[in-house]
Amino acid sequence: MISSNAHVHAALSSGDTFVASYSVNSMDTRVSPDADHYRDPGIYRPRFIRCTLG
Repeated sequence: MISSNAHVHAALSSGDTFVASYSVNSMDTRVSPDADHYRDPGIYRPRFIRCTLG
């Protein structure tokens, strides 16, 4: 798995709390039912985290 496209969302952040998103992708290039793409389509959905500094 590779993570990429990290982005802080200023509109969703406030004070010392911020929201960031990132994407995840797989290096599995096989075309078969047991390949990452077909087994887990959730791999490609963006992921969000909320962090508080301090």
